[in-house]
Amino acid sequence: MFRLDFSPLGRHAGVLVLTLVAIAPCAGQTVSTWANVGGGLFSDAGNWSPQNVPGDDCCVAESARFDLAGQRTVELPSALSTTLSPHRLTVTQGQVSLAAPFGLSESILDVDDRIDLQSGGRLTVGDRVTLNTPALAIQGGATSLTQLSFATGATGSLGSVEVGGGGGVGQDASLTILDETEVGLDDLSIGDTSHTSVVSVVGGTLTQSPASIAAVGTAGGATALLAVTDGGLLQLGTGGVTVAGAGRILNSGSEVQFAGDVTLAAGGFSYRETVGSGATRSFAASSTLSVADGAQATFDAATLDLSAGQTLSLAGSGKVDAAGDFTLGTESRLHVTIDTSAASVDPSVSSAGEVTLGGVLDIELPTGQPAPAPGFQRTLIAAAGGFVGGFDNFLLPAVAGISWQVDVLPTSVELTAAEALPGDYNSDGLVNVADYTVWRDSLDSTSALFADGDGNGRIEIADYNLWRQAMLPPPAAVALAPEPAGMTLLLLAMATANRARRPRWLACSITHGRLALQ
Repeated sequence: MFRLDFSPLGRHAGVLVLTLVAIAPCAGQTVSTWANVGGGLFSDAGNWSPQNVPGDDCCVAESARFDLAGQRTVELPSALSTTLSPHRLTVTQGQVSLAAPFGLSESILDVDDRIDLQSGGRLTVGDRVTLNTPALAIQGGATSLTQLSFATGATGSLGSVEVGGGGGVGQDASLTILDETEVGLDDLSIGDTSHTSVVSVVGGTLTQSPASIAAVGTAGGATALLAVTDGGLLQLGTGGVTVAGAGRILNSGSEVQFAGDVTLAAGGFSYRETVGSGATRSFAASSTLSVADGAQATFDAATLDLSAGQTLSLAGSGKVDAAGDFTLGTESRLHVTIDTSAASVDPSVSSAGEVTLGGVLDIELPTGQPAPAPGFQRTLIAAAGGFVGGFDNFLLPAVAGISWQVDVLPTSVELTAAEALPGDYNSDGLVNVADYTVWRDSLDSTSALFADGDGNGRIEIADYNLWRQAMLPPPAAVALAPEPAGMTLLLLAMATANRARRPRWLACSITHGRLALQ
């Protein structure tokens, strides 16, 4: 390419000289490859082939490619003079360190489209260097580690981040954030089918933007780890985090803030804190911590505090293991899905400390599982330090012929299925006015079958008669109506008479079609 320069020979000469000046091509080129075997200035065109500086004032659309063996230190210009904005930055092999000029202010590298690290390429962001990009992919698959590292004093804004991927069997993919380093990102995905994938916050700070999501591990995939250690801070977005496959979140002596739901999605996967490390964590108010069948959430000696309306949901053999105290608040919920086909399972929640009970105990039976027989029992909570308080409400499943019993013992909470009394429609072990209320409220229903005493799939007069015959003493004959006139005083008297038979462990009512114990 050439440029025309018009130069006057003199003020009154009236003559112009046309000069042809050769300049480097810009928009026509798409990739500039680093050519200096010894390292040098990013802003020196002589270090690139062709001789264009990716992202400078001339060649803003150029991409930078590092494809070399060994290690290189590449010095960026001072932010006071220039901010480079290459279209893409790719490292395919070798190790590149981005450095700020000695003694000057920070340097900034804005990558317009994305950063790709592939097949053993390693990129280190040095002190006083800021790296910005809307997307980052770190792919394993080579004979050496593929890695992006933020050294002490660096900063970054990474957009959406994918750690993992790449074909074949090879070394790991890693993003490392060191002490006194702050890095922000949007959605985060860690893991693939064949390479260990790691995001490690070692004393630094990693913060997701609001509404961002995080995925750690893939179904059937290789090890995926999101780790925060040595006093680091991990702040996850409101979109929530899901741990799957061989995924794991590790907190050692650091702080993790969950702004959204946390889902441990399958067997063998975990959130773990190093016991005694001083690790802390916080779950957003009204969020849900879900632990699937076979998964485990392990916490260190700090109190696991779910007193702000959170739900702890455990399925099958999924469990929570707390080395310290465990607290459920009055607005919180413990939801346990019981696997009735398993002969025995560990307690759903185990605490080496004291457990404070409150809120709702919500028990669910999964579709397709066999109905529990009388004598079926599960330990819901084990507490070495005993219990304080009790549940405020209970939601228990309706099972024909079964009455549920919840016992708070000195060091455990037990759920037991007992044989129901005929006419005991709220499964509290009593036949009284509360059972009539259940029948009345579900009359003619074919779905809410708590009061289906004869088991024919419909709530009808025969079920009322069964309840009436089970009353002690039998009530006088009355005309049947949706709410029989004149029965109020009689039913209250019978309820009072039966109070002596009331078990000491609970009383019940029906709430929204499910059994609520009070």
